[in-house]
Amino acid sequence: MTKQQALEERAKSYQRKINVANGRIKTARRLVEKNETKLKEILAELDQPQPIKVSDHALVRYMERGLEIDLDTIRQQIVPQLLTQLVHQAGGNGEFTIEGVKYVVRNYCLVTYMIANE
Repeated sequence: MTKQQALEERAKSYQRKINVANGRIKTARRLVEKNETKLKEILAELDQPQPIKVSDHALVRYMERGLEIDLDTIRQQIVPQLLTQLVHQAGGNGEFTIEGVKYVVRNYCLVTYMIANE
């Protein structure tokens, strides 16, 4: 092999290496762009104010004080006389279904009220 041919082979070898490196650079640029887009989306989401949740307690107090709903009357309507009798017979705890409504009572406190087939 002549010196000229050897130099041409080396030049081709370096050109191939450059081509491979350029391909990797293009791939890396696409990855950077993709990650930058995702980062922008996350940062935009972080800029959004976090919504304030409303607890059940606050909701009940709003109905009672803000809407002036008489919750004591509702409490009386929720507990039928039959439930009172059954709870006392059961010692203050239990699950009772009356007229399609399921009541869950713990320590003489109604903790769940739901339609029986839910």
